Amino acid sequence: MADGPKMPPLSKMLPMVVMMALNKFDLEELGLRIHCEAAFFGVQLGCFFALMMIEKRIKEAPADPAEPKIKIPAEMVMGNEAKPAKELQAKDYDLEQYGALKTQQMMGAVILGVIYYNWRSLMPLVLQALMTPLNLYESPLFQIYLLGKTVKRPFPKPNPFGFPESPPPAEEAGASAAIEGATEEGYSFITAEFGTKEDCEGLICRAQPLTADTDLENHNEMKGKVAVVARGVVPFFDKAQRALEAGAVGIIVINDEDLPYKCTAPGTDCSAITVPVVCVGHEDGAQLTNGTRVSIAGVAKGAGKVVVAEEGNSGASVTGGGAAVAGGEDDAGGAAEASSNEDAGSSEGVKKTAAGKKKSARD
Repeated sequence: MADGPKMPPLSKMLPMVVMMALNKFDLEELGLRIHCEAAFFGVQLGCFFALMMIEKRIKEAPADPAEPKIKIPAEMVMGNEAKPAKELQAKDYDLEQYGALKTQQMMGAVILGVIYYNWRSLMPLVLQALMTPLNLYESPLFQIYLLGKTVKRPFPKPNPFGFPESPPPAEEAGASAAIEGATEEGYSFITAEFGTKEDCEGLICRAQPLTADTDLENHNEMKGKVAVVARGVVPFFDKAQRALEAGAVGIIVINDEDLPYKCTAPGTDCSAITVPVVCVGHEDGAQLTNGTRVSIAGVAKGAGKVVVAEEGNSGASVTGGGAAVAGGEDDAGGAAEASSNEDAGSSEGVKKTAAGKKKSARD
């Protein structure tokens, strides 16, 4: 059963409530200007003191080299990779996040100071005085180092607009349930609404450019491989069409978020897409590197796993219901033929050896 929408944090709901209240009162006429200014500066000083405490505790925290590193996915901007994926120790990751949090707090204070200096409006000053401490309180670093709570890393990126998360549509909810029910290790995917509904297998070939918004630079390298493309810039159908024209046997779309997405093509005739199309989360997509052999299993069910084959395992072909059987028959036939050839060769060698011995005896 799908969960209901999650309520946004207090820092996202409070501004609307405060703005409605301030519209009914004129703080200037009430003689509260000096009080609002004092509150703003007092809050900023308190927040920067809290930031100093967080920095101090991060630096004092012991670094454990044996601790597993945190995998940070690549950052995508307009479908292009702005920052590559990387791995950091927890302490180094927290220091990096602290720098971003400190910059955010400073920029907010400076921008509001400039706005107030030029327009002398009290409403943004009051809003900032309320939101700054709330945003800091809700930050993962504050929760970890000042409240002693446990927060999973990497930290989720907050919605800047504070909109509540809507429950997934019924079709996607079923796909999510299928993913959670899967026991096989691999990267979860959701099947696109277009493309064939057959499983496939092959070596990974990442499109160049990754968003496949123009003709592929590595067009000649993609034949017979599983194409990996990134979401953004152009519709999903255009990406799939370019990969198909390059000879891809399957297409994996990397979402711009850490969860899979159901790729759609409303109003487009997609009958020309004759290979399976699936979508994986952003972090999982970063792990799909060129030359990696993968199998895409569960396409017909609407969701499944992209499984990386073990090294040295050639793997059986999984291109559709009948293809797997055909592959097995080919392998069996090839093995039988090879075995037969070896046996024939061995028999011929035995005969030659026996003939040689007889000749030696005659000589």
